[in-house]
Amino acid sequence: MSDSALAETDAVELTPAPPSPAPARWQALQRRFARFRPQYERLQRVHWTPIVLFILVAVSLFFRFLWLDKPAGALIFDEKYYVNAVRVILNLPLPDDAPYRDQQRGLDPNTEHPPLAKLLIAASTRLLGDNGFGWRLPSVIIGTLSIPLIFGIVQRAGGSDLAALLATFFYAFDNLVFVHSRIATLDIFFVCFMLLGVYWYLDGHPALAGLALVVATLCKINGMYGLGILVAYEALRLLRDRVATKRWDWRQLRPLAITCIVFVAVYPWLLGLLDNFWGQYKNPLDHLHHIFAYGFALTREGGPQGQESNPWQWLLNDVPMNYLRTDVTVKVGDEIKSVRAIIEFRGAMNPYVIASAPIGIAYAIYLAWKERDDLSFMALALFFVTYGPYWPAAEIGHRISYIYYFLPVIPSVAIAAGQFFAAPWMPRLVRWAFIGAVLLGFYGYFPFRTIP
Repeated sequence: MSDSALAETDAVELTPAPPSPAPARWQALQRRFARFRPQYERLQRVHWTPIVLFILVAVSLFFRFLWLDKPAGALIFDEKYYVNAVRVILNLPLPDDAPYRDQQRGLDPNTEHPPLAKLLIAASTRLLGDNGFGWRLPSVIIGTLSIPLIFGIVQRAGGSDLAALLATFFYAFDNLVFVHSRIATLDIFFVCFMLLGVYWYLDGHPALAGLALVVATLCKINGMYGLGILVAYEALRLLRDRVATKRWDWRQLRPLAITCIVFVAVYPWLLGLLDNFWGQYKNPLDHLHHIFAYGFALTREGGPQGQESNPWQWLLNDVPMNYLRTDVTVKVGDEIKSVRAIIEFRGAMNPYVIASAPIGIAYAIYLAWKERDDLSFMALALFFVTYGPYWPAAEIGHRISYIYYFLPVIPSVAIAAGQFFAAPWMPRLVRWAFIGAVLLGFYGYFPFRTIP
């Protein structure tokens, strides 16, 4: 090979390759997005928890208030008792077939329950009129206020912000909680004030906790669950400390004693005061005797009938109740082609929320055994006190029961599920998938299938 050919070959081999376009494009993208870095860093510094909680409560309030007076003039589920009781209290006209039509005006005819929740509904009806807004607005307000209480209970019991937000979300978007937060029945009232009592107790205000539980029990006698919850919670904590220190520290029960003393001292007095103006019993002990006698008399041999159900069926969302259903029928000539619901209020839990109950409670039991943390203790105290008594009542006492009795148990299910899905080892994809499933369940059970 000649020298000139060798030089040409060397020249070709030494010529640098052209630069790859990929790094150049990547550098251009970096320069383009670099200007957004300050905004991104500011977003990272934002404390999102209160913002997300506010959005969650605001959205919940919107859905609870939406079409509150629909269907116009209709009474949903047990509103036929409580709304007509309110009409008797306010001396308003009653339909010919209404319950309590022959009762004395000005007094609460629904004596199997304490009067406070009905008086709150009566005050709203007096202000807004004898209509859906008047009957149901107190339930909307009280039901919405119960939502941030779940968040506060989780935080005060030592849970993380994520666990508190998830528990609040699961509670807010449960169908049974949602429906009872927009109809004029008593259950959401006692649940809210029961949760308020638990929150104040965890927040270090045992006297206020006692007063909140008094209000809960003045709405419905089941408000007494609150005392049982606090007793069970403190028993678990006392046992934990006994194992750790080898001695009993009875001083830690002082807040519980204060709460119980306030409750026992104030409740009979306030019940008597309300009965003195709007009740048929001048002695609160007589009224309490009637309430308990009425409750124990609700028995049936041979098992549930109709919409009744056993407590163990509730964990399967079995025997849902038809609160109110409005159908539309499509006909071609005289032939019925289809019948579909356009409004359907159901007494049933969000299927995904109730599906989380077994694994959530099992995880709370595991944490209570391994970690001995206060949040697990509270979840278990809420669950077993509000749900456990129904099993022997149904099996031994043949007590009539319905699926909506599960309403005060849902806070424990939501808290346990929030603790489970907020666990550090939980994949984000699984967490977000379950959030989406809960929203899907809420949509599937939303009572309005078309725009009224």
